[in-house]
Amino acid sequence: MLANISLVKKSIIVIVLALPAVIAFLFIARYGVNVVFGDQWDFVPLWDKFYSGTLSFNDLTIQINEHRALVYYVIMLMLGSITHWNNVAEMFFSWVLLCLICFVIYKIYTRSCGTSWAVAARFIPVTWMMFNLLQFESLLSGIQIACYIMILSFLLAVYLLQTSRGLDWRFFIAVFCGVIGAYSLANGLLIWIIGLFQLLFIWVAADAASKKVYLISLMVWSAFTVAIYFLYFWSYQKPVGTPSLLYFVQQPLIAVAYGLAAIGSLFGINHTYIAIAAGLLLVVLYTGVAIIILKDLKVKLPQLPCLALILFTGGSVLLLVLSRSGFGIEQALSSRYISFTVIGIIGLYLAITSLPQKFINIRSLTFRAAISLLLLFLLSLDMYILLIPGKTYLIRQLSQQYLMTYQSQSDENLKILYYNRDPAVVRQYAPILMKYRLNVFYRTE
Repeated sequence: MLANISLVKKSIIVIVLALPAVIAFLFIARYGVNVVFGDQWDFVPLWDKFYSGTLSFNDLTIQINEHRALVYYVIMLMLGSITHWNNVAEMFFSWVLLCLICFVIYKIYTRSCGTSWAVAARFIPVTWMMFNLLQFESLLSGIQIACYIMILSFLLAVYLLQTSRGLDWRFFIAVFCGVIGAYSLANGLLIWIIGLFQLLFIWVAADAASKKVYLISLMVWSAFTVAIYFLYFWSYQKPVGTPSLLYFVQQPLIAVAYGLAAIGSLFGINHTYIAIAAGLLLVVLYTGVAIIILKDLKVKLPQLPCLALILFTGGSVLLLVLSRSGFGIEQALSSRYISFTVIGIIGLYLAITSLPQKFINIRSLTFRAAISLLLLFLLSLDMYILLIPGKTYLIRQLSQQYLMTYQSQSDENLKILYYNRDPAVVRQYAPILMKYRLNVFYRTE
């Protein structure tokens, strides 16, 4: 037991809890490169309108791929106006968001099992999963601020809905979080659907005196959900260049394999079949935990937020299957998707380790298994995680040099900055960056 532990052991728990955040911070400091890259080129016109005073609300809500990234645009413009659009500063902002995400997850966890050093020790695997470096594409890309804002909004909404008592301030802040999440990334629309299920289950488990209060909350949330979806999909168009949304009907086996690979990508980021096997096992575990929680909902209501985390990963993967499975199974192993799929794994772990006291043996076994898997994971990192971030760093550094000297660079070189697409985009927008001394063109006097 950890009830009366020494100062040394407490210090060890704190250090091990904080270590992954420190490692991620140093990782960004080492591999982060300040250069406009990939989809960020689509945002350059916003800077021209921002500095010329012609930026409108419609410019901020315009669809980009499947997303309406209003919140990211606002943060990008605010932070970028201070840092001259330094992408590394955006990466460190994402790191801060990850710290907040871990804090909210901890609040969700302690609400179901209390606060103690034993609980803090059981939380160790969560910080290691949340700050895992396999999501390096997210950590080393300023645009992924949108991803982490959406995840933070989702977690806050889940926590606030679970602790609200009808139409109180917590409920309306949860509504605000739902709006922020939806207008950060398309996955944020899941906040509203999962919130409906969460409120429905809370209403079912409530006593007779509280049912009317929660029913009103459910109806108001439903009304907001309809409104948000209507506004989001108003004038919505399928993004050019993405696979057919009916691909899963045409190739169901590939679509299923894609989904399973995405779910299990944390355990097989460079090994497709391992990822599919891990995904299949996780689906079984997710289903089992969901049955355990819903079978005796009144007793296990504190574990409901954990089920919400699992549903978030399930919904995110479903969206990926619909919009991306046509690109092939290997695309499911993209590093940036791990930021979504790890949430469900965390939910699974928290659900099991916060079960009532009669499940103490299962809780203890799960914690030990998680620590063992964590150690095995750290010891068995293959050349993928050791070499790929370095390769990305070298490409970004080279891109930085190409952008700084874009006027004398060949089209072949400039294509690298825009995912090997049309180099004319770089030639068209680079002068805007130079005009306003943004990104690589900013130099302190």
